[in-house]
Amino acid sequence: HAPSNWMTSIEAQAAADRLAQMSGMRHGVGFVLTANDPFFCVDIDDCATPTGWSPVANQIGSMLPGTVAELSQSGRGLHLWGMRSKMPAHSMKNTELHLELYHDRRFLLLGTDAIGQMSPDCVAIDAVAAGLGLVRIAHVPDGAKLASSSTAPGVVDPQDSGQIGPHVGDS
Repeated sequence: HAPSNWMTSIEAQAAADRLAQMSGMRHGVGFVLTANDPFFCVDIDDCATPTGWSPVANQIGSMLPGTVAELSQSGRGLHLWGMRSKMPAHSMKNTELHLELYHDRRFLLLGTDAIGQMSPDCVAIDAVAAGLGLVRIAHVPDGAKLASSSTAPGVVDPQDSGQIGPHVGDS
């Protein structure tokens, strides 16, 4: 996370390409989220199913127009990247749903097959964070609507701590 190690995306891709040539292994490029930038990422792990995306991934994707969706490096997860001028208070993790929301102090390896167009201020993240509990992210059974809760199972306090279908993140 040290800013002295940061570089432009062009420099980072060139470095990853050089490492791949030298090692014969694939190397990716990551992004460090900080409080000084407007970016957030909803990271939904293990949401790929044999027929598409899980109901939770589809629901959250449809609730966040103005985000860019990409396939995670594992090929089984989804990243929804957006910008918000002022992020609402939120928890970072729901282990039961394999869901994470980050906007500060987090390094993420960039994924592949990005689709969508990022709006300059995705205010919809406020409602998603509120629906996921604001202070804590609530458990949402498959197919259920998001509802506010502060003491849901599967919640982890932050202190404790394919091809993307066209239906995800459509606006």
